Amino acid sequence: MVETTAEPSLVDARNVAKAFFSERRTSEALRPASWTIAPRSRIAVVGPSGSGKSTLLQLMAALETPTSGTIEWPAFGEAEGLRPAHIGVALQTTVLIPFLNVRENVALPLFSLGRMTDPQRAATEALSLFGLTDLSERLPDELSGGQAQRVALARALVTRPSLVLADEPTGQLDQASGAATAEALYRWADLNRSALVVATHDLRIAERFDSIWRMNHGDLLKSGEMR
Repeated sequence: MVETTAEPSLVDARNVAKAFFSERRTSEALRPASWTIAPRSRIAVVGPSGSGKSTLLQLMAALETPTSGTIEWPAFGEAEGLRPAHIGVALQTTVLIPFLNVRENVALPLFSLGRMTDPQRAATEALSLFGLTDLSERLPDELSGGQAQRVALARALVTRPSLVLADEPTGQLDQASGAATAEALYRWADLNRSALVVATHDLRIAERFDSIWRMNHGDLLKSGEMR
């Protein structure tokens, strides 16, 4: 009999909390919580604005450090090398380089990793996932909010990371465009065998995912605890 070895998890968090401090008050964005993200997971994080969804994703991506508790990335190693090689991130606030055109913005992570084998073609393929190839030559200030949001998604996918974290990726899109974008993202994750964690206020999109986590005023409730 051949023994199989379980794949290492992508993210392991133990008793992680995050607070933000000011002179007037302390804000608990995340109260102590533990979670694991396995390879090829499909997780939707739902909850009202200000409930802590963005903070949760930023902790997963090592964009924020916990106030207490520990986060590890067993499949990837140290936090310094996570992005963009292993984790692709599309934040709610899109940050595109204003003097680069759309295709150059999407290709940028490949240049930063030294992957120089036709990065422009890879960027064009990523843009095509969301029907954006006709915008390749435009500058960011020529885009609508929804277009910029999808460009940021394409940039998050261009390195084919093992984990994609997307914060409200359809927040500036109409219902039909949002559904199409979410479906394209889901299909891409299936094709590339990547894990996908999406923060969304749209329950119709969340229901497409295998697991639903709810954020409620800093408290994280996972699927089994909310149904």
